[in-house]
Amino acid sequence: MIKWELTAYVCNKYQPGDAMTIWAERDKKTGKTDWDELKGLASEGWELVSVTPVANYGSTVTSQIMYTFKRPIEEPKKADE
Repeated sequence: MIKWELTAYVCNKYQPGDAMTIWAERDKKTGKTDWDELKGLASEGWELVSVTPVANYGSTVTSQIMYTFKRPIEEPKKADE
């Protein structure tokens, strides 16, 4: 049975009506865009499994986007294999 490792990336830069901000705006500390971060996860073997809009409590307006990823956990080889 395959066991999965999970991780999530949350994009906090989402501006309703302007989806391009998540791909163009750079983080002040790292200099990376959210697209750079997502590509980095993919290059490490993470597979995107869901994208979830997140609204602040009591609001219907999306304020964040959560990307959920999975990758198989490497099982250690048994001595007799």
